[in-house]
Amino acid sequence: MSTTSTGGNAPCAIKRILIAVDASPEAVRAAVYVRHMTLPGAEIRIVSVAENPRAILPLGSMTDAELQLARAELARDAAEAVAKAKKYSRMSQSTWRRAS
Repeated sequence: MSTTSTGGNAPCAIKRILIAVDASPEAVRAAVYVRHMTLPGAEIRIVSVAENPRAILPLGSMTDAELQLARAELARDAAEAVAKAKKYSRMSQSTWRRAS
């Protein structure tokens, strides 16, 4: 990352941030921290990864229908982690502490 200046001694503001989250409380705290450290107008993207059930389960242990259900559950968990991080990162710090 570059730390060039925009005149004088002021460093360039970060304009885009990508943060990956999971369902942990630490991930939510990281999203809140990122929100509070950026300037207004910064683009913050929050993402999560849904694991491939074939990679975390023994081969041949599930039918295609069961794999589809596992994929759907993993994708839902990832989407919920993103939604939770977005929700808490929009709250003020004091509201977030009361809600957690």
